[in-house]
Parts: sequence; C-alpha cells; structure tokens
Amino acid sequence: MKQTLIIFMFFGFLFAEDNIAKYKVKGMQCAQSCPVKFTEAIKKIDGVKTCDVNFDQNTATVTYDQNKIDSKALAEAINAATDYDVSDKKAEEKKSGSFLGRFFGSS
Repeated sequence: MKQTLIIFMFFGFLFAEDNIAKYKVKGMQCAQSCPVKFTEAIKKIDGVKTCDVNFDQNTATVTYDQNKIDSKALAEAINAATDYDVSDKKAEEKKSGSFLGRFFGSS
C-alpha cells in the first residue's frame, strides 16, 4: 500500500502542470524600470513561480502554484504590491466580444 501511494505521488508530480494567468497591466510608464519593478514585487508573493512582463502589450504572464494562491487572489495581491492597475485578461476578453455576439446574445 505504501509503495502504491509513493508511485501515485511520483506520477502526480511528474505530470503536474503549472498554472498560468495573464493580466492586463495599466500604468507602466517606461520599458526599462517598470517591468523590472513589477517582476520584483510579484516574485515576493507566495506561490508565484515566474513572471514575464511585456511592456509593449501592457501584459504580464504569471506562472503560479494553485495550491498556494488562485488567479483572482493573485490579481488582488499584485494590485496591493504594486502601483499598477492589474486586471484578469480573460475577464476583459469575455466582456469585449464581437458586435454580432452581443447582438445575438452569445458571448
């Protein structure tokens, strides 16, 4: 029984995927220091593994541990830790949508 449990745990870690959240970042003024400040602040949040900031697209892609923090709490933590306005990119994409989609009620 103990060996079976160890095997399942091993394969669980082997096939575990990182969770990735994409955020829209508003308020960055420069391409050099703003992404660096943002990344340094984010990496201090418990559960964050990596952070990639794209100044040109005003986005941040964060890889995190779902067992420690979820994407909504992560966005709130980012807003608290930085001077930037951060919102979930998926939520914005769902709000926007095509004219026909809004007209026919499918979004």
